[in-house]
Amino acid sequence: MEDTSNKFKKPFSFLNLANEVLQQSATPLTPDEIWQYASNTGISSKLNSSGKTPWQTLSARLYTFVKAKPGELFFRADGSPTRFGLVGKHEGMSLSGYAQEPEVLSVTIKSKIEHERDMHPYLAYFAQGMMEDVTVKTIYHEKSKKLPFGEWLHPDIVGVKLLSKSWAKGAREIAQSCGGNITRLYSFELKRQLSEGNLRESFFQCVSNSSWANEAWLVTAEMKKTNEFEKELKRLASRFGVGIIELNINNPSESSIHTQAKYREDIDWETVTKLAEHNPDFQEFLINVRLSVSENSFVTKHKFDAVKELDELMAE
Repeated sequence: MEDTSNKFKKPFSFLNLANEVLQQSATPLTPDEIWQYASNTGISSKLNSSGKTPWQTLSARLYTFVKAKPGELFFRADGSPTRFGLVGKHEGMSLSGYAQEPEVLSVTIKSKIEHERDMHPYLAYFAQGMMEDVTVKTIYHEKSKKLPFGEWLHPDIVGVKLLSKSWAKGAREIAQSCGGNITRLYSFELKRQLSEGNLRESFFQCVSNSSWANEAWLVTAEMKKTNEFEKELKRLASRFGVGIIELNINNPSESSIHTQAKYREDIDWETVTKLAEHNPDFQEFLINVRLSVSENSFVTKHKFDAVKELDELMAE
């Protein structure tokens, strides 16, 4: 497909923003979804705009462009709500190609996992054991300040690993003084099931709310096993650097990493700051990470999610 990223002259415009977001999206998006993704991933910071409602400006620009120049770059997809896609990339997709289908869960999963938050103890167990001492904390979205387009800002769970835990004191001090990484931060998006109906949206959501961390993970209790689904899953994971964890609810010790996350050396501190300003759980997480780093031990272990024993999990 032709690279359309240079179609517009600088400065960076709302149409540039829409183009950049849609280049990364597997599906057409509503103007609100485009702005939400751009805001959460930092793309919106390229704009030189002081307006109070930039998402409305974005919507108006897209509607005007499509009407004035049909078929040139963007197109308006059929269906409701109105979505915009890129000509040559998203055309020909039926509404079912990006509309989320209802979950069809197995009886076992449905009986144990009524809500995505019921998966948290299983992930805490997996992260502590099979990810080698990753300690996690649930982020309660409902505690956040209400923000326009804040829906995809918050990860479900965040985690930290103290890389320096087994290091000699001298090595740890040198690493700190030289700006070396002595921690690794993780962000997790949880879905009860991954299927054709929600796969692309789930990846897009994970990228939006978890790409600030060293590692971004999409976690599921059940996924389709067809060759076509597996191919698309691997393609999206590779493209976005998102790792996939498949939790085994019946036997948590058999949970596994389906696809390894891509390690990002640099933390997106702007997004971290935004999260901390609007969610007290995330703010507390940062404080406890700092305290733990200073002592090289989890001195506030009770502030993180408890890790249940295997027998306790299997009995639930």
